[in-house]
Parts: sequence; C-alpha cells; structure tokens
Amino acid sequence: MRDPRASRSSGPASRLGLGALAVILAWLAPAAVAAAVAGWRTLPEMEPPGGVVVDPAGIRAGLAASVEGAAAVVAVERAVRRDWRKLQDLDWEALSRYQRAATAGWRLPASPGPLVGRVLGRDGGGRLHVEVRGPRLPAAFDIVHRYVYVFAAYDPLTGEVAGLTATIRGWVEE
Repeated sequence: MRDPRASRSSGPASRLGLGALAVILAWLAPAAVAAAVAGWRTLPEMEPPGGVVVDPAGIRAGLAASVEGAAAVVAVERAVRRDWRKLQDLDWEALSRYQRAATAGWRLPASPGPLVGRVLGRDGGGRLHVEVRGPRLPAAFDIVHRYVYVFAAYDPLTGEVAGLTATIRGWVEE
C-alpha cells in the first residue's frame, strides 16, 4: 500500500510560501521589465549570458591575435554603434540588481564613446563569441565599477553578428 504522504514534496521548494515566491519573482523580473529592443536580448545585472563560449586564456589570446578575432570585435562594436539609439531606450534601472538607486534616471550617453571588445571563445559551429564593454554606470561607491556589456556571436564565414545581448556587469575593488 502506498503511503499517502509520498506524493507530497518535503523539499525546500515546497516550504516556500506565496510571499517568498513573490519576492523571488520580483527579483527575477528586471529582465522582463526592461523591454528589449528589436534584435536584442537583455539580462539582469551580473546574470551569466547563456550559450556564450569562454575558452581558456591561451586560446583566447590566439583568437584575439587572429584576423578573424579582430573582424569579430569590429563587427560586434559596429552592431553596438548601429543600434546605440535603440539601446538608449532600454530601462537600465530595471536591469540593475545591486545599485538601483544609483542607476535611477541614468541614461546612456548620446554616443557610445570608446568601446572595449574582446574575443571570448569559439563554439563548435565556428562562431566567435565576443564581449564589448561600453560606458560606465553610476555606483554608490568609488570602489564599485559597473559597465554596459554586450555579448554576441560572430560568424566568420558570413560576417553575421547574432545573439546580441545587453546587460550590466562589473566588479568591486578592495
């Protein structure tokens, strides 16, 4: 005979009440709140970009020194500059998780200024994965460094840039 309690879950998830669930959903909601622009995806601050290949440092160095790597960085930077006006419409405060008050009302500058791109790796299909760092966002403390980051994949055979993803990333210096 089957124990009637066997169908009940006793794990941590089953002990979460509706209030806790609401808090979790509110924490995850910024990605949905920050309406993505056409052709772009957004991620909340410090959320790992899924599907991005990051090779070991030695391989990244070789890719960065290659003609393909340079072309990939230029192509992704060009895509960022092309869509800069669209990116200005994103709600960066909604993407912010840790410095919301500092980010409130912040807007991207009129032009992207210097962009810093680098190749992260190559996937099994031959596409190069690139990250581009844009302007710095405000932070409550000088030791906190937050930037606009864009991740994308570049196909060296077609010259296409795909999977454009905008987010906020950074670090704390101690």
